[in-house]
Amino acid sequence: MPDEDFAVKPSNFIRIAPILVFVALVLGAGLRLSGLCDHTVDHNEIYVPGIRLPEDMSIPGPRLTLAGTITSTIAIECHPPGYYLLMLPWTRCFGTSPLAIRLPSAIIDVATILLIYLLGARLGLRSVGVLGSFLWATAGLPVYLAQEARMYSLVCFLGVLATILLVESYRGGRSHQQRALGAYVIVILAGLSTSHFFWPVLIAHMLYVQFGPVPFNHRAAPQAQWQLFAMALASPLLAIAIFQSGRPSYLSPDVWLSVQAYFRLLYVWYGGEVLKVPSWLGGLVSLGCVLLLVVGLLRRPRQVRTANQSTTGCPRWLLYATAVLAFVSIEAFAWITHQRQSEFTWLAPRTGAIVTCGIIPFLVMVADFVTRRGLFTRWLESCVGAPLGPIWLIIFLAVVPVGLLALVSIAIPLIAGRTVSIFAPYLMLIVSMGAIRLCQARFARGLAIVLLFSLNTAGFLEYREQPHSPTDYKELAAQVVPKAQPGDLWFIFRHWATSPIFYYLDPDRYTFVAREHAQILSKQPGARVWVLGFERLPPPTRVTDPLNGHHRLVHVEARGIYADLYVPVSVDTTGKADAEDSNVGLR
Repeated sequence: MPDEDFAVKPSNFIRIAPILVFVALVLGAGLRLSGLCDHTVDHNEIYVPGIRLPEDMSIPGPRLTLAGTITSTIAIECHPPGYYLLMLPWTRCFGTSPLAIRLPSAIIDVATILLIYLLGARLGLRSVGVLGSFLWATAGLPVYLAQEARMYSLVCFLGVLATILLVESYRGGRSHQQRALGAYVIVILAGLSTSHFFWPVLIAHMLYVQFGPVPFNHRAAPQAQWQLFAMALASPLLAIAIFQSGRPSYLSPDVWLSVQAYFRLLYVWYGGEVLKVPSWLGGLVSLGCVLLLVVGLLRRPRQVRTANQSTTGCPRWLLYATAVLAFVSIEAFAWITHQRQSEFTWLAPRTGAIVTCGIIPFLVMVADFVTRRGLFTRWLESCVGAPLGPIWLIIFLAVVPVGLLALVSIAIPLIAGRTVSIFAPYLMLIVSMGAIRLCQARFARGLAIVLLFSLNTAGFLEYREQPHSPTDYKELAAQVVPKAQPGDLWFIFRHWATSPIFYYLDPDRYTFVAREHAQILSKQPGARVWVLGFERLPPPTRVTDPLNGHHRLVHVEARGIYADLYVPVSVDTTGKADAEDSNVGLR
């Protein structure tokens, strides 16, 4: 199938589209790079490998090796290790400064702007792709997440890239389709290895392959076979997800409000605190976005000629061998988990679930057998009648994953702005289609686009004023360092909330104490002691009780965190009042 079958008809817009996309890229890059290093490194970013952390005092511990990064991520994280494995060589080359660890997210999210346009162009919706790229470039939440050293920008990028490759697998000749499918499988595996929330993307892709765009021919499409191969190969990651699922969820249990916020242009407002947005206006925005979404779903794009399947599917022996190896890997992981039950009792209920997870590779083999025999496609043809057009790929990706997460969230809260941001590019494409279709007149269409960008700008301003962390470690360190002296003791307690302070305070300059506080102090009775505490997490008594023979000389605080300097009562306290008067509190 020639390339032009997936493109719009030649027009003046085609010539100016690259210019508009370039403007969107420059705008998006400026917003993401502006203030990239201003906010504090928080406990989420401290998981980036390569950061120097004291052994047995921080959560996580130092991640300086490949094996250490993998085992630490599986043991204490709620994500697969893919993102951290990519960041390990990056930090070795460029260091662990705030700019170094956050720059990959910003660059990747800027690249997502371009991919959104390319996806729209591949589906014959070039103007929609341009508008969607502008919406993503100026959206508050994507900019907010792109300024953090976390995996969400990367997962979103991989999702859009995999979708483009899936579309490309239906175009061109045999070699082009094979290259596209090979790259597609690699990107899918990379996405599944980076976030557990990438699985709904693969499910939406599988639905699209089953429903179209190739006419029903009672045999499995090559795309479906390679998707099953990727699912079998990545199934051990589901066992890891089960292992990590016992940690408490801090997400909102209100599923309806979370879904509503998603369809409101991806949490367009953080909460309305900055712009004082009334609740009724937020509901009106949600209603308007749903209207544009419905209009976009009703759009009938230009019919394109379906592709001829000239590529080959996944060999059956390769798929089945992969499924067997995946089963062995899952059961081996379950055995390791079982061996640790005596040490960690909370592993007991998860071991059985991991063992049960071993059935997934065999279900993949059953699905392959059914699709190769054409049993499913015969039933599908009787129900649907004709293949669905390419626009349904975007519809599936915008709606199906969020629906799946909403169902699961009834039992385990999973929906949050950062988790559903993976599916937001497709939502913005559909909303863009609705805006363009709803307003046929040039003036009305321009007004609708201006309103969309006004909402996006309001959302950006909201997120711009919101702190990335409730705890400002950076500001506290800036106040403490001039007052601290080399060799000062720092009494801390081992907790994930305390770990980022090691990023700003040099462990070689100070002596950190996380256990046996009384014994350490008895050996250095004249030492100055700093005690770290948090607004919602004060230091435990085992940290403060040994300081009964000391008095507080200095109190320093920043947003959500504070540090107190204690000195022995026998020490001359001349200048104590001046020191305390110089304290600065930021709340």
